[in-house]
Amino acid sequence: MNTIIRKPGPFGSKAAFLAGSDRSGSRQMETSRVPRVGFVGRAIKDIGKTIWTVLLRWQEREEMRSRLADMDDRILKDVGLTREDLLREIAKPFWRP
Repeated sequence: MNTIIRKPGPFGSKAAFLAGSDRSGSRQMETSRVPRVGFVGRAIKDIGKTIWTVLLRWQEREEMRSRLADMDDRILKDVGLTREDLLREIAKPFWRP
């Protein structure tokens, strides 16, 4: 199966030839080409990274508040928090900092 690839030449980069051939008729080894990711592809990738980061941050907050809820008054005093501070913090939803 022949694939068409673009090769630079005197006609510019718009000239297309069959893969593995040149104008002299000799055969070249076909190389695999990685498709270029355009603006939309990068935007989707960036959105995916942002969503992943937000989800990880939410999970960390939920785990931190769960650990805070398990602390006794002695540990809270060592950390510098009161029971009221603790109750206010663990009452927050996971999406709120």
